Amino acid sequence: ITKIIEDFYGNPKVLTRSKIERYIDLAQSEGARVSNVRRMLFIRRLMENGMLLDLSDIEIPTLIMWGESNKWASPEHASKWAEQMPNATLVTYPAYGHVLMEEG
Repeated sequence: ITKIIEDFYGNPKVLTRSKIERYIDLAQSEGARVSNVRRMLFIRRLMENGMLLDLSDIEIPTLIMWGESNKWASPEHASKWAEQMPNATLVTYPAYGHVLMEEG
């Protein structure tokens, strides 16, 4: 499981033992299994549709922040999503991965 968690990060060196333990605790918490299955089903539907969603109705200003070293979801997806939203701004971070909010 540590290898999976490391893949979330653009720079796995910032991953501490306490963060790994926190991810494990969250994965084992009540309701996590059902939540994870639902999330995987949603992701499968997204992948079957080329990771496209109809986001054209989102008109409020939206900031999309994306790690360019994201191994879980390509930056191409963020670009496609930003193109669909009339008031979206996409900011990418070269050194960050899927959990850029923890890396920065």
